[in-house]
Amino acid sequence: YTGKITVQPILIRPGDDIDLGFDGLETLSPAALAPLFARTPALHKGDCGRAVIFCGSRGMVGAAAFCANACIRAGAGLTTLLCRESLLPMLQVLAPGATCVPLPETNGLLTPQAARITRETLDKADAACIGCGCGLTPDVTMLLRVFAEADCPIVWDADALTLQSLDGATCIAIGTGTIELRAGGQVLKIDASGVKHNGVNI
Repeated sequence: YTGKITVQPILIRPGDDIDLGFDGLETLSPAALAPLFARTPALHKGDCGRAVIFCGSRGMVGAAAFCANACIRAGAGLTTLLCRESLLPMLQVLAPGATCVPLPETNGLLTPQAARITRETLDKADAACIGCGCGLTPDVTMLLRVFAEADCPIVWDADALTLQSLDGATCIAIGTGTIELRAGGQVLKIDASGVKHNGVNI
């Protein structure tokens, strides 16, 4: 179930010369969208997908909460937030719709047990995300490897991309008006404000 759905233009600024292939924008009615969100009365939350997230760190709890709440609003039946045990009280308030699996820490760093718990949790996932505000501490690297071995689609974001680049991987991050190439701890920022993909500004 979702509340009100609105359709808004994305990354299109007034004055942009864009060929969308049709005349004007169409607003979809709730009736037109209903088949996308049709759920039977006997449906169980486990039938609507399981998302597993590792996000957030000290001072970046909001990133984890935003990510978890976005999964819930997007329709994930079960959203599980893997979090440092020290963040658990805050995240259970900021993302009450998500279940939280605390990962053990010692002196603020994840312990090796965190990798085992993460692996067991990811085994049940239909999709996963790592990186939103997870921090750049070396303990997160072991979780990158666990996520890389998972059998579900993974969204690699923010700090996860940076850590991968420090580990020798080449990563591309696309943001509004910029493209970043990250490799070997270096970041090359490219101004993409005039670049178009399929007729739409990046």
